[in-house]
Formats: sequence, structure tokens, C-alpha cells
Amino acid sequence: MPIFHPTELARWAALAAVLLSPWAWGCVKAVHREILADFLLATGGMAVLGWALGKRLPTAGKAAIMALGVIVLIGWGMTLNPKAYWEPGLETLVPLKANAEALPGTLDRDTSVSWMRLITGLAGVFLITADMAGHRKWRARLWITLALTGVAVAAFGICQRVSGASNIFWAPGLPANKTFFGPFVYHGNAGSFLIIPAATAAARCFHVLSRPGESSLSRFFWSLATLVIASALVVNTSRGGLLFGYSGLLLLTTLLLPLWLDQRPSPTAIVGSIAGIAALAAFGFAFGWEASMERLFSAGIIDKGRIASTKAGLPAAADAGPFGFGSGTFYMLFPHYQRLAGLPGQVFWKHLHCDPIQAVIEWGWAGTTAWAILLPGALAAGFQRRRHIQSDTRQSFLFLSGCLAGLAALLLHSWVDFPLQIPAIMTTVAATAGFLWGLQPAHDPSSPPGERSEARRRVRTRTRQQAPHRDDEAPPTSPRPASPPARAGQSPSPETNPGPSAGSLPDSQADPEILPKNPLARPTPRRKDRPPSAST
Repeated sequence: MPIFHPTELARWAALAAVLLSPWAWGCVKAVHREILADFLLATGGMAVLGWALGKRLPTAGKAAIMALGVIVLIGWGMTLNPKAYWEPGLETLVPLKANAEALPGTLDRDTSVSWMRLITGLAGVFLITADMAGHRKWRARLWITLALTGVAVAAFGICQRVSGASNIFWAPGLPANKTFFGPFVYHGNAGSFLIIPAATAAARCFHVLSRPGESSLSRFFWSLATLVIASALVVNTSRGGLLFGYSGLLLLTTLLLPLWLDQRPSPTAIVGSIAGIAALAAFGFAFGWEASMERLFSAGIIDKGRIASTKAGLPAAADAGPFGFGSGTFYMLFPHYQRLAGLPGQVFWKHLHCDPIQAVIEWGWAGTTAWAILLPGALAAGFQRRRHIQSDTRQSFLFLSGCLAGLAALLLHSWVDFPLQIPAIMTTVAATAGFLWGLQPAHDPSSPPGERSEARRRVRTRTRQQAPHRDDEAPPTSPRPASPPARAGQSPSPETNPGPSAGSLPDSQADPEILPKNPLARPTPRRKDRPPSAST
């Protein structure tokens, strides 16, 4: 496909959004959120044009596409039927006559329009990355983009802590701020953002360390990158980032440990792992480990104020009905329930520290169900694909494991914080969930039509052509023209017994990129009594 094809341009633009969105302070300010929404909408438009020219649909699960459609339909339907508008000066809602009184509507049209533009753009990122999942090169590019973005943010934050910076970009004119980390104004958002990149970078490190033929430079870089992100989770005194970031790494270790043990790790790998853990511990104790532990054990994982605010939000969730109060309107109606719960009125809650309950308040139970299908459903889809991906590429298996670990940890974190309200994190989540929904095992007969990588086409071709045989029998050979009989006393020529053809060899021998039963197991050596290949 030409590089200037709309589909190719849309894919590169989606990767650029993942890479650049954190650096505008996480796009938490309204002006930066609008810029990101414009960029994502243009990216989605290019993707739609490319799919129309190719006369095909993006590769994603039917359940995901239906859930995405429900979200867009409910969100824009509520937005175009406002029941009130927010008066910032008075900090109150002023009733309006809705376009359709019998239908539900948002509490403020302008706020919902801003958020729905962003959500519509994120829907485009979801479909683009789902379409990427069917192409080996684009899977690798997405993997590297997610990991390198986290490495850059983590390294930037560590430099701030080591140098004692008073604000984000060391600008002398800006007021001092103690809650920033990296490009994020609030260090809790930075910790949430690093959860998915930490898991994907660790999976990439495992990939290069366990793959024969990788250069020493590549192994050193990804080992260092993983160590940097793991150190940043400690240095950035965020309780949620520390706890759930390392929970994601622990889940990834659980997923990959049996495969690592099957590889019979060398003493060098074991010593290297111990040295990396020791270096991480030393760095953490030097820059921030004590502060992180003090925050974790003194105030607990969840402070009392967050628990009280979450309880105050429960009546609002009960009043939300099937469609909620409109996207982005939580902070407008929460003061009412805040007073009912007896919470201090001077405390302003822009987001509830529990994304699922805030989703019910803004989207109702119907919209929240669609979100549950899209995001937690991506985990179910990913684990299902992980069980059936053993004939796919090794790269897909490891990237899939990293995405599963990172997204699972982040969704758990969303129960005690608001990571899914930060546009930069939302962009990363949309890309990760899209990949999980879009990845299809090469041997799966239900894979939707469309473009597929060359490796997947080779797997399907070999599966149809290869005849099964037992280990005690010679593998089938390709049909060849009959050779003239050998003369008396003359040994038969090699052509009369050519041995097995390259196409009849097992996938693990014919193509090193195609996995055997264990995706990370080393290829089984050829038996000595088996005839040599024709190519040798």
C-alpha cells in the first residue's frame, strides 16, 4: 500500500496521537483537548476514506462495533437535546426548553459537544488500531510507540526529580508546583499513564532478550527502558501508579513465567534479572522510595475523602436512569449530592475518584453497559485470542500479553481514581483496546476478510497443504517426475530420493517466525534418522 494512501496516513497519525498527547500536559486543559479532538477527527476521516477506497470495513469484533455505535448514538443524541445550560459565573444550571421534551438530554450542550468530539475521535483511533492488528509491521510499530512514549515520560519525570525542578519545564517564570511529574500537572495522572507502557515495555524487553539473533544494543536499550519506567513508578510518589503499575508487571510475569521456564533460562539471564531488580531497588531507595512508602502506608491506598465522595455519588448514579445526565456534566450536578451527603462545600470535585460510577452518572446504565463491552470486554477478547494464537507470530503473543496486563491494571485503578477522564490516557486506552479487539489468530476460520500479513497467509497455505504424519514415519514428499531406474551396481541418484520438501516441514522449521505449540519454545532439533531436507 502506498505511504500516501489515506489508510496509511491515518495509521501514522494515530501513532502520532499516542506519542504526542501526553506532552500537552496530558491534554487536560480545554484548549488542548479541543486540539487533540480536531486531530483525531481528521485522522478518523482519513481512515474512513481509505476504507471506502478499499471497499472494506475495519477489522474489529462485531460486539465492539455495536458497542461503539451505541456510545456514539447515546452521546450525540443527548448532546443535541439539551435540557439546561451551565452558567459559570453563577455556578448553576439554567433550565432550557429541549428540542424533544420526551427524550433525554444533556445538562449542558457546550460541555457535551466538547467531550463528544473527543470521544468520536477516540472511536476512530480504536478502529484504526483494530485494523492495524492484522498487519505484522503495524503491530510492531504500535508496540514500540506505546513503550517508547512511556519511556520518554518516565525519563523526563526522573530528570525533574533528580534535578529538583520547581515546575514542569524548568521555566523560571512559572509558579512552583509540587504535584507534577513529567509533562503531567498532577503526578497521579502521570502514574496512571505509565501503567500500560510499563507492561508493554517489559514485554518488549522479554521479546528481545529471549529471541535469538537480537543485537546487544537492542537488548541493552530495552532492558534499560524497562528499568527506567519501573523506577519512575517508584520515584513518582503516586500510590495508585505504584500499586497498580507493579500489579500490571506482576500479571505480565505470571503470564510469561511458564514460557520463560520452558526456554530453560541461561545463568546469564538469571543473573541479569537479579541485577536489574537490585538496580531498581537501589535507584528507588535513592530517589523517592521512602516518600512513596510513607504515602502508601500513612494515608492508605484510598483516603477517606475519596471514599466519602464515592458514597455521595451513588445517589446520583441511581438517579441517572438509562442514559445519564450527559457526557462531561459530572462537576455540574455533583455539588447538589455533595450537600446531601454533608461533605464540605468548599471542596470542588471535577471528577469522581471512581470512573465506573461517574460513567453511570454521565452515561446511564445503557451507556455504561456499552463502555463495559468495549473496555473490560477487550480483556475477555484478548484472553480468548491468547488461547488460540499459538500458530500466530511470537511478536503478537508477547504484545498481546503486555496489553492484557497493562489494560487490566489500569481498569482496576479506575475504581479508585479517574484515569479514564484524562485525554492522553484515553488515547492510549483506545489504542490498546482496539488492538485487543482487532487481533485475530491466523488459523481462526472466523477471521474477517481484509488485508492480512504475509506470515498469516503462509500459515493458512501450509495448513491446507501439509499432510499429517506420525513421528515414526517419513514426512510426505512433494510429487516429482519419475526418474529412470538405476543401472545394476549404480547407487540411486539423489533425485530418486529427494527427501522432504521445504513446504512439508513443520512450521517451526520452515519459518522461524511461526510458532510451534508453545509460542516461545525453541524449535525441536531434527531427528538423526530423518532424511535431510532437499534444500540441504
